[in-house]
Amino acid sequence: MPFQIRQQVIHQDGATPPDNVPNSITDLPVVTCSASGCSNHQNLSKCARCRSAYYCSVDCQKKAWKSHKDACNMNAALLSGDANTAEPPLQRHLRHWTARFEISLLCAAIVGMKVRESFSNIDKYGMIVRLTPRPHANTGGRFSLESCKIMSMIEFKLMLITMGMGMVLDQHNKERGLLRARSKGEEDFAACIVIATNEGRWKLDGEHVTEARFKPLGMSKARARSPQLNDPTLAWLATLTMQIEKDFPMRPIVQ
Repeated sequence: MPFQIRQQVIHQDGATPPDNVPNSITDLPVVTCSASGCSNHQNLSKCARCRSAYYCSVDCQKKAWKSHKDACNMNAALLSGDANTAEPPLQRHLRHWTARFEISLLCAAIVGMKVRESFSNIDKYGMIVRLTPRPHANTGGRFSLESCKIMSMIEFKLMLITMGMGMVLDQHNKERGLLRARSKGEEDFAACIVIATNEGRWKLDGEHVTEARFKPLGMSKARARSPQLNDPTLAWLATLTMQIEKDFPMRPIVQ
């Protein structure tokens, strides 16, 4: 099955493939028993509740229950909750996540792009966020941060072109022009793309294409000057990581 990316653009009004993608069936790993320490790959049966783990015996399933419980609960909830909706779970989770952590992403971009030092840096940089699934009671908290990078706008645009999203920046820049005109240069949109890949310990059962959402981050010169964001010792990446992993999204900043 060829690698696919589902693209989504989050408009200003609210409204690269991962490495090591298998090229053929021979590149895929052999499925083994999910119980720790068991390498048996024959006569495996899926967990009847979540259908995301494989076991060679009832004994192995019982031994693995303590470590499997969280993932089992998450995937079982997905199976029951997705029955009446056509929206893929990874896509839905990413939609809720980007809304929940919008202010956290905004603050990270302001500090990481050094917008507080020069508002024109919005023209020079873009931010790319990579996520992987994790179990969480809140739909908007079901991702861990894999990485977050600030890159030059040239690199950012080339990445979007590679992903088949080259036209997104053209529309983004049109919207930026309108906002700057309305605000007399006091407000602008920074470019951010959030990519969710179904990888890692808590990956969802079944086939899920990589989800990508372009997220414009609206900011103002007043917000960039906020005392909360002008501490020279502020570690933006560590702060963002903490907020995501502890599910403690940043609240709106009072300008």
